[in-house]
Amino acid sequence: MVGRKAGVATKFRDKVQTANGGQEFWAFHCILHQEALCCKTLQMDHVMSVVVKTVNFIRARGLNHRQFDSFLSDHDIHAGLPYHTDVRWLSRGAVLKRFFELRGEIGQFMEKKGRPVKELQRKEWVQDLAFMVDITT
Repeated sequence: MVGRKAGVATKFRDKVQTANGGQEFWAFHCILHQEALCCKTLQMDHVMSVVVKTVNFIRARGLNHRQFDSFLSDHDIHAGLPYHTDVRWLSRGAVLKRFFELRGEIGQFMEKKGRPVKELQRKEWVQDLAFMVDITT
């Protein structure tokens, strides 16, 4: 659809340029695709890998999930972590946002489980996480 020579956007651009005397025509991806392309281009895998590994540790095991929910309710927090799936890339923003909001509680819980998330102590990594949250929500 967006082929360089024969795509719909290319043909549309050629028509508009012809009608407007050769003026420049700009084509943009929709905002959702821009977000997905931006995440791939930024190469923030060092953030996503830690987030996915931590969320999967908490959510994939029933005992951990129940203990984490209990830990959150002890701190008067009633919403836990959503699942992250690579198939549904739109879930990335929700997971990152909730992970950022609960980063202190997640750090305490993982410490209690004997699997500390050392990246949560690094200021640069937390800034990268905040940036990812900002561009995906």
